[in-house]
Amino acid sequence: MDAGERYQYSYRGCFVSMLLIIVAVFVIMTLIMLRTDYVCTRQAGLWTHVYPGATVVEESYSYLQMWGIGDSVRVLTSDEAATRVRMWYVDQDTEVSKATGKSRIGTLGTFATRISDNPDGSLIVQSFECVPEFDFSPYGIGGGGQ
Repeated sequence: MDAGERYQYSYRGCFVSMLLIIVAVFVIMTLIMLRTDYVCTRQAGLWTHVYPGATVVEESYSYLQMWGIGDSVRVLTSDEAATRVRMWYVDQDTEVSKATGKSRIGTLGTFATRISDNPDGSLIVQSFECVPEFDFSPYGIGGGGQ
């Protein structure tokens, strides 16, 4: 190659290339987050049951949707005694494990169901934390929706 055949790079070409790379990274990250949110929601659907006859008192989540990326909490009340409600949840988890061959261990999130006595029956608090590293909301629990 002689001196007359030198490549000419322009600032415009460099800017367009950089802009395309930035847009591509943004699109890929968005797709990863949406897919992760979908997987979290699917996994939570297996383990977050509503006790028959229970009333949902509150639902809150910190990011896109209930049981998705971030923290999700559901509070229920029931007229039944706490021991009866606990046994029902244990039976539900056992049925899901047998039917799907899966367990709560090995999912993207951490599930917890706490059941306590209430003057009128029982209080059920279900919580799910899924890939909290992807939750960029500044609001904490409940900020993303009601």
